[in-house]
Amino acid sequence: MKRKQLRWDAVTENLFGIQQYRYENSAQQDAKYRRALKLLPKAMEEVLTGRQYDCMYAYYFEHKTQAQIGRELGIGAPTVNKHIQKAKARLYRVMRYSF
Repeated sequence: MKRKQLRWDAVTENLFGIQQYRYENSAQQDAKYRRALKLLPKAMEEVLTGRQYDCMYAYYFEHKTQAQIGRELGIGAPTVNKHIQKAKARLYRVMRYSF
């Protein structure tokens, strides 16, 4: 089964519940959504640990599987999954304050 390639906008909408802003016509809501997308890369760099950042970047931007990432980093796929889940939770907490 071929893995679906994710767009970064789709990832952020799923991670942070921003999907509602996309469908509202309010200029204010659209501005908040765009601000969140601008803040996300900076938040990733500043808030995540090095390993969490590496796992998130490889998974979402390079579209690698967790097994591939694990082989490159010398860790198991379940550990990669744990790093990604913790990174998502951390980013959610940080980004929640932006809204």
